[in-house]
Amino acid sequence: MKKLKALLAAALACVFALSLAGCTPEQSEEPAADELVLSLVEVDTTNAKTEFFVGEQFSTEGLVVTRSGRNLTQETVFYQEEVPLDECTIDSSAFKSDTVGEYVITVSYTLGEVTKSDEYTVSVVRPVRPYRLILDESGAKKMFGIGEEFSSDGLKATAFDYDYSAQKELEPYDVTASIAVDSSAYNAEVAGSYEIVVSYTKDETTIQASYNVSVKVGAGLEIVLPEDAVVDANGAMSVDLQKGGTTVDFGDWVVNQVNANGGVDKVVTEDITFEVYNAATPVAVNGTSFTATEGGAYNVWAVLEGYQLPDSEETFTLKSFVIIYVMDSLKSITFNADASGTLVTQPAGSDIISKTWTFTATYSSGATKQLTAEDVVIEGLTTTAVTAAGVANISYTEPNAKGDSMSANTTVNYTITEAVGGDGVTVIIGSEEISALSSTITAETKINDYISITASADKSVSVDSNSKTYEDKSFTHRIKLGGEGTNVQRSLKLITAEDNARIIIYAMSSSSSESRTAALYDGTFVDKNSTPEAVVGNTINVPGDKLNKYEFTVEEAGTYYFASQSGGLNVYGVEIYNPAPAAPAGNISIGSEEISALSSTITAETKINDYISITASADKSVSVDSNSKTYEDKSFTHRIKLGGEGTNVQRSLKLITAEDNARIIIYAMSSSSSESRTAALYDGTFVDKNSTPEAVVGNTINVPGDKLNKYEFTVEEAGTYYFASQSGGLNVYGIEIVYN
Repeated sequence: MKKLKALLAAALACVFALSLAGCTPEQSEEPAADELVLSLVEVDTTNAKTEFFVGEQFSTEGLVVTRSGRNLTQETVFYQEEVPLDECTIDSSAFKSDTVGEYVITVSYTLGEVTKSDEYTVSVVRPVRPYRLILDESGAKKMFGIGEEFSSDGLKATAFDYDYSAQKELEPYDVTASIAVDSSAYNAEVAGSYEIVVSYTKDETTIQASYNVSVKVGAGLEIVLPEDAVVDANGAMSVDLQKGGTTVDFGDWVVNQVNANGGVDKVVTEDITFEVYNAATPVAVNGTSFTATEGGAYNVWAVLEGYQLPDSEETFTLKSFVIIYVMDSLKSITFNADASGTLVTQPAGSDIISKTWTFTATYSSGATKQLTAEDVVIEGLTTTAVTAAGVANISYTEPNAKGDSMSANTTVNYTITEAVGGDGVTVIIGSEEISALSSTITAETKINDYISITASADKSVSVDSNSKTYEDKSFTHRIKLGGEGTNVQRSLKLITAEDNARIIIYAMSSSSSESRTAALYDGTFVDKNSTPEAVVGNTINVPGDKLNKYEFTVEEAGTYYFASQSGGLNVYGVEIYNPAPAAPAGNISIGSEEISALSSTITAETKINDYISITASADKSVSVDSNSKTYEDKSFTHRIKLGGEGTNVQRSLKLITAEDNARIIIYAMSSSSSESRTAALYDGTFVDKNSTPEAVVGNTINVPGDKLNKYEFTVEEAGTYYFASQSGGLNVYGIEIVYN
């Protein structure tokens, strides 16, 4: 009946929601009581009091009752609402506050001539109940010989009660005489360890504790390893495999003959011989040692021949063994650097550099193993944004001879430059970025500078874990846009940096059986009733049976919104591909006209055009002023004053070449008429003058201050380069990038 009520309530709620979507203002008015038919009454005990102590009076505190049904005058209109408890009939006649037990409470509600009811269960419990049992095994026998009957003599037990009404533990009391001992797991005929379960019952409440006993053969051997041996909790010894092999010496081991109770009868070390096996393969023993040439688990057996039982002429061979794990321990991993050292570079976009990375794992034996990017875990690598000095954290884990994990770590320094001749600013979010979000979002939330989630307090957006794949892409988390979206709630806000950008959404309906209608909107979007021109491309149909990929192309850089028009959508990933500036039709040249148009003081990176920028910061600014100079037949009237030593973010010229084998020409002179400056052209790995020597393109140059000179560099590959001083101020009057 409960299940049927739940199904009916769910059906009523669904139809109620659907009916509201098509209601007119007149239909949404509060109906008169005689227009309603009562179909269902439900109690919600989520916050209700359902447990009472003995003697405590019954209370409906926290109980919530709802009614639901149909409107007679408008057959498609349903209602569901809470009703006050004083309008309900609460039947608690079965409740007995003085008797421990469970009691059914019936709640009834009448509308017109129709009465409906629901029920829930409460319990009456004692406020003071046993809850903890402590065993004292110090006087009990815990070692038994083969065939010996179990006994719990000497075992003591202490119980603690807890007062749940006062929320405190009460004083302990001895219950030794009242405990029940369950020794059913004990087997006197088989050597081993056995759990003995002890229980104590009071006022229908039972508490338990346990202890272990063991059964041993009449006599055996005990191997005592040296104090400096590395031994784990199971008694296994570990040694590292060394280059050329590891010798394990038994010379300082002690072997005792022990009795059933674990006592030492005598030391028998001198009468012992040793046998060693690697799995089932015998290993040669040289007196009291063996040499392991490979890692693995070795069983070292101590063997005593001719043991004679008391009162018998029969002799036996006694054996005991120790496991020695010879582990070729992982010591380190190193990055297999290419010609650029430990610095690697790629244009901004999807990850291509780490796919080519390889590493060398080195072990205690000196052995090595080659690893690829697929073998390691790479964290901290961000290739979608320009990064001057990124550091990727690399970790590698594999099992050792014991099956435990051993790990090693390293780092890789990398540089992400601006993309040229391909995708420009590329923004990709997926499982990593989505999983970092709050589980409930109630206000606009930026994921990065290009992608945000819109939400409000009453129209929130949820984030949870859910695994899906689309072709070769795997996703583990999703953004749940819970319904129809607007520009301020339940939508994705997407910013493109360049014209003709591509936006890709990986999404599916929140319903496995119902498709959703969705669209990408431009910045005029308010809600689904926005002008048709707000829709970019066509609206899309988003089914819920599988994850799909939806792609849009937007002609102009700007702000766009992705939202559902009809119901919940789940988004697993977003990609924005902004085209890079196209390669120029001819050479690039700037001089007096372009420089004179700049601000007199530059405090942040400033583009002169798509290929030439000035780097600067608030504390290391760059100045521009008028100053006339000539070089041969070229005349200049303005200059860029790089006021000191440069880096990739300040006091340098950032130069982008769109084709291989370009020539970069700089017209420059020292800012001091009497002191020359040392300068250089650097590649995209440039950070400061202490960058690796490979960052310098060609040779460093000497720039005097007595006249204007021309400096020319040839760069083999298209990409980003920097011109900067290594020693003081430089004045630049003109720049050319030549492709022919």
